[in-house]
Amino acid sequence: MIHLLIDKTELKLLLEKRKAYIGTAKDGIWETIFASVTFLFSLVYTECSDIGFVKGDVIKFAFLLFTFAFLGRGMSSMIRKKDYSPEKLYDEVVNLNRIEHPFSIIGVKDSYNEFSNRYLLYYDTRWKCFLFPNIRTSEDDSKNEENMIHDISNSLKIKTG
Repeated sequence: MIHLLIDKTELKLLLEKRKAYIGTAKDGIWETIFASVTFLFSLVYTECSDIGFVKGDVIKFAFLLFTFAFLGRGMSSMIRKKDYSPEKLYDEVVNLNRIEHPFSIIGVKDSYNEFSNRYLLYYDTRWKCFLFPNIRTSEDDSKNEENMIHDISNSLKIKTG
């Protein structure tokens, strides 16, 4: 599991920028194309009457323009969505990560005393305070626990297992 520190505002801006690309081809594109083609066929075989001073051919032409614009929008959406994948969005979100050095914090409780509320801490001279033991987090999650056990046993000079 990757842990990230991301500014909510930056994430919202990224998602807002990419909202037209998020989704799949099933998100209404085929319905839009089908509706446009169906309307186009019905419009081709329809005779439009004059309405007032507006000729029937002008009305039919206006509806044809509208239909082709709607069809073009559906086709461009289908093409545009293919070049943007969930993996690409994931990579962009991960790139928003503000953690410079990912670390895992290790909590070791004193279990030798029955009602103990003590935990293992160390004094950090850089931060000038007591901290829980911690290690740099590995990119490979399967090795994190192994690394923690190894580092703690080396630091405390005790055997593992």
